[in-house]
Amino acid sequence: MKNRCDRGFSLVEIIVVIAVMAVLVGVLTPQYLRYVKKTRKANDLVTAREIGNSYNILTVDDKVIRQWTDLCRLESDGNLDGSGRYYYMIAYADADDSDHPFNVKCNHLHSDEIPGYTESDLNSHLQSLFDRSLSEKDVRMKFKNPGAIDQWIIAVDGDGRMHVLVGTGFDGSQSYISEDGNPEGLSTGCYELWPNTFEEYDGL
Repeated sequence: MKNRCDRGFSLVEIIVVIAVMAVLVGVLTPQYLRYVKKTRKANDLVTAREIGNSYNILTVDDKVIRQWTDLCRLESDGNLDGSGRYYYMIAYADADDSDHPFNVKCNHLHSDEIPGYTESDLNSHLQSLFDRSLSEKDVRMKFKNPGAIDQWIIAVDGDGRMHVLVGTGFDGSQSYISEDGNPEGLSTGCYELWPNTFEEYDGL
């Protein structure tokens, strides 16, 4: 009768295997996390373009939005303090994971200067238009950092060019955003994603 070898793994062998696995996890995890972050940022860049293009279309198709955009453009026309260019915030939207990930609201200043519209009316009008124009788009923010990046911001410069940024802390009382991403009245900065992307955003 032949002797069977029932010897299993030794403790040393198990420890070696665990150590090798730990090294692999330590090496591969940072690369995987960087890949996930890069992918999420790429998704948000695409979404920012969709938001910007949608708003551009709204300014052509909708008289109320065209009037509102013209008001904002005139406000941002020129330099406020003579030292740099400013964007004027048209609207902001919370980027949560609810059924309404693009809950849009306009800024407070001049929001009642559209004939027949109050601020609440303008908010409702913006929301209904975006619900239709972005109905087939996934506007949820992928690269979210609560307290630092959890809102979309739509702004216009004095030349009428649209800009889509991301940031946090906007409540409708902010109006101006400097060219380097410093919003009026907020200690946190924001980052332009469309049509240009801030280098600082790439480094996050």
